[in-house]
Amino acid sequence: MAGNVQTQIQTQEQVGIQVLTPQQLLEVRILELTSPELEERIRGELQDNPAFDQEEASDQEDFQNQDNNQEDPSQTDSYSGSDYDYGSDDYQDNESQGNPSNNWIESTVTGGESFLDLIKDQLKELELDSQDMIIAEYIAASLENSGYLQKDASEIAYELEVYHYIDVTPDHIEKIISVIKSLDPAGIGAKDLQECLLLQIERKLETSPNNKILLLGEKVVTGMFQDFIGKHWDKITDQLSVSQEESRAVLNMLTHLNPLPGSSMGTNGTNNISITPDFIVDVQGSNISFSLNNAHTPVLKISSEFEQMLEEQSQSKNTRDKDAALFLKQKIDAAKGFIQAVQQRQNTLTKVMRAITAIQRHYFLDADESHLKPMVLKDVAEFTGLDISTVSRACAGKYMQTDWGILPLKFFFTDGKKGDDGLEVSVRHIHNLIKEIIGNEDPACPLTDQQIVDILNAKGFQVARRTVVKYRTALGIPVARLRRKTV
Repeated sequence: MAGNVQTQIQTQEQVGIQVLTPQQLLEVRILELTSPELEERIRGELQDNPAFDQEEASDQEDFQNQDNNQEDPSQTDSYSGSDYDYGSDDYQDNESQGNPSNNWIESTVTGGESFLDLIKDQLKELELDSQDMIIAEYIAASLENSGYLQKDASEIAYELEVYHYIDVTPDHIEKIISVIKSLDPAGIGAKDLQECLLLQIERKLETSPNNKILLLGEKVVTGMFQDFIGKHWDKITDQLSVSQEESRAVLNMLTHLNPLPGSSMGTNGTNNISITPDFIVDVQGSNISFSLNNAHTPVLKISSEFEQMLEEQSQSKNTRDKDAALFLKQKIDAAKGFIQAVQQRQNTLTKVMRAITAIQRHYFLDADESHLKPMVLKDVAEFTGLDISTVSRACAGKYMQTDWGILPLKFFFTDGKKGDDGLEVSVRHIHNLIKEIIGNEDPACPLTDQQIVDILNAKGFQVARRTVVKYRTALGIPVARLRRKTV
């Protein structure tokens, strides 16, 4: 009996483990590449594998999707914004990292160093071995534009093993994450706002270990964080048992910490580097079309001369020719696998883009953010029949060019909120309403968060006060007392 139980457990474990084939791993890596990265990878393959030949640019297949007055998918499918989260954080909204205007990239910008470049420059000054440097740079590349690290050590360890053949424990990853947290600006690599603020306070305490205000601030963030977020400062003052003057000094110190450390290195990690869009979108009347941006991507095929050599060597009875034939076959098989991976990437990206333009059809027709529908990864996965992880990889780091600017695909993913009419609107629409409300306030008497809640409720949006606090903070808008301007 015990033997049967053990056999069942082993069988269940074996069924639960999904091992990717080398071809699947290659397809995953190719899918994650941006257009410039794919170009570079293809040119490298052309140099390394003689079995490749390059077609003329005119022979490229045009991956284009024509939207000929297609029906709004909302007529047939339900898109719920609560099914899947496109990345979560206790402090800021998923879609708006730092200043939300940075998510709308009006044009390609070049010059200067990117956020990632500045992190890498600091890593070069450290004494890390080659593998730890690779791990550190991978972690740095995983940072959000805000400077937060939303992946945990186990997830990073898994990705390094699957995609980069680096076998490392989560504990070792944690050590490298600590290295990232030691870099400038303080707060980089934090998992959430609380840790971000603590990292900054600890950095200050390194030079002023006995500073009472810093020590009190550390106590507030460590043990009274929810009261701090809720701005229950009178309650905090009582718990600290300090004077009003010291209480104000602690509050002043905390409010001058940077909740978005990545923004101080260029508010968006991509705003200082050249952005090559992966898609070109064209809207003519009610028709939406798009194409993959393959203008500079070499098109590969198998060399006919190489295939002829293989055929000749295979027919020979000479042992040396047989060995040569084996070498030729390995090169041709590798080339075919790579071409298949590139084609699979094109097919997957086309499916994902078709889903985005269909679900967000109204936005593409008028470029009005208020017409963005709640859309999460699961919606696109259901539309395309792809796995959620595949959709995530297809969207990561990809951009599209429209008549009104270059936009990241992540721009179109947003959760939803229901209004009094029962219709769901995107969180970004609520963001815009909050910006509009605050933009029209009296500078001498700015609106409190509760007053903003009341205005939103009057407009038909039942939003909690803590939600307004979260969205306002994600938008980079300070509290009312810090917005007050004396005339």
